[in-house]
Amino acid sequence: MKAYVTINQQAFSKLKIVENKKIIKADLVDATIFRYVYDFSVSNKAKKMLIENKLFVWISYQKIIDDNPLLNIRTKKAIELRLNKLVKFGLLEKFTDKKQGNKTYFNITDFAYNLIIENDLSLNYGNTDH
Repeated sequence: MKAYVTINQQAFSKLKIVENKKIIKADLVDATIFRYVYDFSVSNKAKKMLIENKLFVWISYQKIIDDNPLLNIRTKKAIELRLNKLVKFGLLEKFTDKKQGNKTYFNITDFAYNLIIENDLSLNYGNTDH
């Protein structure tokens, strides 16, 4: 379990998309999941894959659930929906490897680095224990 989660609220409060004429904004759950993906992606435990010169990491949906009990998310489907939302915001790119049993990998986009990571020093010093 992650003991601490540090979130760049200023950056996440700027995120919104329009879907079916409805404005969808980022929330603390989205920010927490993004932070988890980022922290895991820079750890040496991450299963990584290079695709078109972009680093993608495999993230266990169940591990997100287990390591973040305050999210009160109980299903992998709910995690999948949240990760897809982060893709729609442009923070993550998604790749499904059909050769490895449809495992889904994620890349942290340049947009995410510019908006969140470069402006948040805590991401450079965060806890990466998983």
